[in-house]
Amino acid sequence: METKIWIIGSSSGIGLELVKLCLQSNYKVIASSRNAKNSKELLQLKSTNSNKLELLNIDVSSNEDVFKSVDEAFLIFDDLDICFFNAGVYESMSIDQWNISNFESMINTNYLGAVRVLKPLVNYLEKQKKESRIILNASLSSYFGLPYGGSL
Repeated sequence: METKIWIIGSSSGIGLELVKLCLQSNYKVIASSRNAKNSKELLQLKSTNSNKLELLNIDVSSNEDVFKSVDEAFLIFDDLDICFFNAGVYESMSIDQWNISNFESMINTNYLGAVRVLKPLVNYLEKQKKESRIILNASLSSYFGLPYGGSL
C-alpha cells in the first residue's frame, strides 16, 4: 500500500526537500503552496513523477481558500496517511524596522494558517477508516531565537 502525504508549504526549503524524499520513497504526494502550480521546481518534479505527484495551490491565510483546498486534496487520493504543515514566512527586521504588518503576516501564516487547516482537515481524517497523522513543523527559533526575529 502506498503512503499518501499532503505537504503544505512545499515550494522551497524543507518542504521542497521533503517532497523529493517522499517521491524517492515511492509515496504519493500532494505538494501545496500559494503558487505550487507555477513553481519551476515542483513542475520539474511533476514532469518526472506524473503518477505520484499532484500540485495544489493553497493560501493558508484565507479561510475560504483553505476549505476549498482541503476538499480538493481529499478528492485527489480519496484519503490521506499524513498531512505535513510546513507553511511559514519570516520577516527579519531590527527593532528600528519593526512593522506591524510583518508581525501580522507571520502570525497569520505560521500560526493561524495551521489552525485554519486543522478544522476541515480533522473533519476529513475522522471519517477515514484508517489511522492518519498530522505533523506541524515548528521553527527552531522557539528554542533559541533568530537574528532580528523580534516578531517570532
